[in-house]
Amino acid sequence: MGEADSRSCQTSTATPAEPGDLLTELEKEVQALLAEAARVDAEEEGKYGKGKRGDELPKEVARRESRLEKIREAKAALEQEAKEAAEKKQAEVAAQLKERKKQERERGRKFGGRPPQRTNGRAL
Repeated sequence: MGEADSRSCQTSTATPAEPGDLLTELEKEVQALLAEAARVDAEEEGKYGKGKRGDELPKEVARRESRLEKIREAKAALEQEAKEAAEKKQAEVAAQLKERKKQERERGRKFGGRPPQRTNGRAL
């Protein structure tokens, strides 16, 4: 049985205490818990440094994570740039084909040779 279990058993089997006694006992327990927490904090500050808990990531791991995040951001920017370039190229090809069709109508015959290609390799 743990310490907390033995305390709860003691209080439940004891005769009813005066309200003042129970309050005093609870205040003592709270003070003891706060003193223990202060002791543990002081011990951890001595061991890990002020303001640190001891479960922080090592510098080399934290650096890797920040590098990975920067790589992800750069990759997303490059993908967006490539997408915009492909859309621009498609718009240019569409404009060229439109102009070609206009010129063919004006001439009354088709141009020889291949028409401009879309970026995916298919003609319009």
